[in-house]
Amino acid sequence: MMERNRFKLLGRTALVCGACALPWVAQASDGFYAGVFGGASFLKKQSYKIYGYEPPLIIGITPPAEGETISKIRFDTGYIGGLAVGYAFGALRPELELAYRTNDVKSQQERDVVTTDLAPATEKGDSVNAKTAMANLWFDLLGTESAFRPYLGAGAG
Repeated sequence: MMERNRFKLLGRTALVCGACALPWVAQASDGFYAGVFGGASFLKKQSYKIYGYEPPLIIGITPPAEGETISKIRFDTGYIGGLAVGYAFGALRPELELAYRTNDVKSQQERDVVTTDLAPATEKGDSVNAKTAMANLWFDLLGTESAFRPYLGAGAG
């Protein structure tokens, strides 16, 4: 199991490293451009708390208290990959971007309804995935003549 995860991570890393160089080539001049990007996705652990819950009275089961943590989830490092297309005219570059990111669930703890403690962490086969669409606007600070192209940008999506 551990060996399989190591090869999976190595394959993803090689894909990401190769894809990261492509946007620089795509932004070489004015006009239409396209770029592919990728990277690592790091999700922080998540805790779920309960508020405003009025449970039915069941003998032998202690309901969770207001604000009590009922679940904790930890994630493995995942990946993100996407495609961006735009049009560069002068220092201004409007762009549309589509991306996909995923992280596998590393472990999950859930509240035991009888003891009220968080149960020991268990491995899960689940994952968290997101598909995103963004509209971006980039402004090249030094124009398009320089090989070094710092920029400012904003996006919505």
